[in-house]
Amino acid sequence: KEGSILWQKLFYGNLSSQDQSFKIEETSDGGYVICGYMNTYIINDSDLDFMVFKLDKNGNILWQKAIGGISSDQAFSFSENSLGEFLITGQSCSFTPSCEALIVKLNGTGAVQWQKTIGTSGDEAGFFIKTTSDSGALIVGTTSSNGVDNNYHGWVIKINVNGTVEWQKALN
Repeated sequence: KEGSILWQKLFYGNLSSQDQSFKIEETSDGGYVICGYMNTYIINDSDLDFMVFKLDKNGNILWQKAIGGISSDQAFSFSENSLGEFLITGQSCSFTPSCEALIVKLNGTGAVQWQKTIGTSGDEAGFFIKTTSDSGALIVGTTSSNGVDNNYHGWVIKINVNGTVEWQKALN
């Protein structure tokens, strides 16, 4: 029947936490990926952790990945490339004195291929990522490190297949 619930699942870290999901998308194998954040206590902290779940077509967890450090880390978007790998972007406040955009590449089984932060002295975040035909990605986010003022501005970043920044532009 049209509009019927086929399945539903609840994923949470700590019942009193502020877990949130920001994106779900069907993957090339017919399953799904979800990204967001959870207060997992997996990373030995009490702050938010960058979370990614891979589900099968029935909503069963195939793998999950928590990434983070001693402060808040959040995943906002992901994109699957032609090899079935996932590029995820968000924000991390754990690895540098300020918050920076965090970009993580996971293989099809959830293993971290590389993890990078991008930013300077201000705060940055990646809110959307899209893989490109050269196996790199474009990331859209915000930065307060544009050299003009301390306000937040739009930010576009192009990375290559290894996560190295090819170019970036603050949109004033």
